[in-house]
Amino acid sequence: MSVKSAKNGSVAWGVGDTLVADVTDISITFDGDPKVYASSSTAGNRSRVAGHKDAEGSFTVKNDAVPGGLDEGTTVELLIKSDTGVTLFDGSGLIGSISYSVPIESGEIVEATIAWGQVYVP
Repeated sequence: MSVKSAKNGSVAWGVGDTLVADVTDISITFDGDPKVYASSSTAGNRSRVAGHKDAEGSFTVKNDAVPGGLDEGTTVELLIKSDTGVTLFDGSGLIGSISYSVPIESGEIVEATIAWGQVYVP
């Protein structure tokens, strides 16, 4: 596996894959929800089987306004890449929360973190 720079990471959403401007951080967790068990066949050891798959994550934008349509409780299509050609997630996500940081004292740039969770669409 080669080392890659994340400088070309991106988040796009919606049917036309509209790029979200000024994304500064992307986080994604994939979970296989393993089920742990011990039985007469495991000789005193524990074993695991895959459970329900899940994905969730967040991305941070340097904006004082989240792009219209990315509202909490809304399901949108997300295309998240770590590099120009490396797709991390391509599917439906429910926007779970939007957190704003407005650092008045330091005068730093306003940012918002958008958290999402995978939605299964058959």
